[in-house]
Amino acid sequence: MKNVITALKSDPIPFRKFDVAKLKGCENTYRIRNGDLRIVYEVNWDEKRILIHFFIGPREKPIIDCPQP
Repeated sequence: MKNVITALKSDPIPFRKFDVAKLKGCENTYRIRNGDLRIVYEVNWDEKRILIHFFIGPREKPIIDCPQP
């Protein structure tokens, strides 16, 4: 996972290196899948920051519930 964190520092959406998907219903929130592990993170484009929400194991239910507008 260290390589994922390092990649995020230079590219907030490293789709060429990893399996990245935008989470439906969430603004600026993405998931990176690396084997059985997933990282869910949010990109704040205005502040040029990335907030990593959590690391989780194999998916059994939705990754995150996003607030509906």
